[in-house]
Amino acid sequence: MARVGHGDRDAFTVLYDAVVATVFGIVVKVVRDRAQSQEVAQEVMINLWRQAARYRPEQCTVKT
Repeated sequence: MARVGHGDRDAFTVLYDAVVATVFGIVVKVVRDRAQSQEVAQEVMINLWRQAARYRPEQCTVKT
C-alpha cells in the first residue's frame, strides 16, 4: 500500500490482482446485478488507488 500511495502502478497491479475478486464478490452480494456490480467494483478500485496514501496499516488491513 505504501508503494501504491506513492503512485507505483506496478504495486497497484499486484494489489488489484490480490483483492479484486473479493471486492467484486462483496459488491455482487449487495447490488445483485452483475453488470452494475462490475461498475461499482471498478469505482471501488479507483478509489483505492486515489486514497492509498491515506492508508494506515496500524488501523486496519487492506482487505478490511
